[in-house]
Amino acid sequence: MKTKLILFAAVGVLAMTSACRSAEQPASYANPVDACAGEETEEARDRCMKNVVADVATSVKREAQRKAQPPQ
Repeated sequence: MKTKLILFAAVGVLAMTSACRSAEQPASYANPVDACAGEETEEARDRCMKNVVADVATSVKREAQRKAQPPQ
């Protein structure tokens, strides 16, 4: 009886993990460059790309500062 319960639990966990892997990724992981391509005008696309580049530059700078600090 105990073996059957363990087997059913293992099958249940396997089913849950396979369902999670096949689910569509959330919009938070979307590619921002693709989002910029969806803008209607050329000016809006340029502005969007400048914002993406600025965000990346800020993130890189913040990460470099974080790594430069000595561990506590």
